[in-house]
Amino acid sequence: MILRRLSLALVSWLIGLAAEAADATDVIEKTAAAVSNDGGITAQFDIRGSSYGNTSGSIDVKGRMFHIAIKEAEVWFDGTTQWTYVKDTQEVNVVSPTEQQAQSMNPYNFIHMHKQGYTSAVKEKADCYEIHLTADKEGRRVEEVYVEVDKTTYVPSKIKMLLRGTWNILTVNSFKKAKLPDSTFKFAQSKYHDAEVIDLR
Repeated sequence: MILRRLSLALVSWLIGLAAEAADATDVIEKTAAAVSNDGGITAQFDIRGSSYGNTSGSIDVKGRMFHIAIKEAEVWFDGTTQWTYVKDTQEVNVVSPTEQQAQSMNPYNFIHMHKQGYTSAVKEKADCYEIHLTADKEGRRVEEVYVEVDKTTYVPSKIKMLLRGTWNILTVNSFKKAKLPDSTFKFAQSKYHDAEVIDLR
């Protein structure tokens, strides 16, 4: 009798986990659809956390490409090469980032992370769904991510990312679909005449 009860409890628990995982996948896929416009998306944000400080800016995303502009710097990534322009020094560092490095720079990359070594879960709150992604292995550059998405539009309103032990919180102020040319995600030397380009590849 005890074994039967334990078996029933175990089955119920496993069914519950399966349902939760399915719900998480469903919410993430709907969120991915909301932010994966063929022409790209653009958003305005505020961010706080010691990795970036407290600042505001904009982000353009198209597939895995992104362009981030904040008061202190700009970052372009075309899927292979990343350019980081620091305004104070007028230097542009050029690198070929690893998948993890690119992942940590682009907060919208969470839509791919549940297929790349992260466990996903979702919690329903009064005004949003909260997606929680946790790295399956220690040593990942991005350890955890929490994403709050609108229940109707599935557009993210807040992204919390744990980078090497430090939480960084991005609040989305505006979000819209766009038609962005691929040149948006490449550094254009002609627009930054005084910048010194340092190739670190």
